[in-house]
Amino acid sequence: MDKKTKQKKVFLDIVQQLRQLIKIEKIQAGETSPSERVLSDV
Repeated sequence: MDKKTKQKKVFLDIVQQLRQLIKIEKIQAGETSPSERVLSDV
C-alpha cells in the first residue's frame, strides 16, 4: 500500500511541475513536454 501512495505522489509532483513550466512560459503551445528524466531533475 505504501508503494501506491508514493506512486500517486510522484504523479502529482510531475503534474505540478508541468503546470509551473506552462505558467512561467517555459513550455509553449504545441511543444512536446519534457522527458521524465528532465522532470526528475527539476
